[in-house]
Amino acid sequence: MKKILIIDDDKIIRLLLAKLLNTEGFDVIFADDGATGLEKILSGDVDIILMDYNLGEMTALDLLNLMKKNNISKPVVLVSAFDKKDIEKTTKLFGISEIVQKPFTNKELVETVKKVIN
Repeated sequence: MKKILIIDDDKIIRLLLAKLLNTEGFDVIFADDGATGLEKILSGDVDIILMDYNLGEMTALDLLNLMKKNNISKPVVLVSAFDKKDIEKTTKLFGISEIVQKPFTNKELVETVKKVIN
C-alpha cells in the first residue's frame, strides 16, 4: 500500500483528503505545517507528498528547497487555489510532479495521485 503524506494547515481539508484517499486504498499520514512535513519526509516512509501551497510558516517552495538541501526526491502533487497557468512554470522548476487547482473534483485528485505514483 502506497503511503501519502498530506501537508495542509487546514484540518478539515486534511481529513477530507484522507477520507477520499483511504477509500482508494492509500495509507495516509498528516502534517499541519511545513516543518512537521519535513520531519515526516525525512523519516523516509513516504511514497508521495500531497501539499498545499501555503504551509503555515513556509510555502511549498520553501519546503521543496529544504528537501533538495537534504537530497530528498519524492513525487509531489501541489494542491493550490492559485491559477495553474500562473504557477506551473515556477513549480516545475522546483520538482513538483503535478498541480491540482482548487476547487477540484474527487475524481480529478485521485486520478492525479494515481498518475504520479505510477
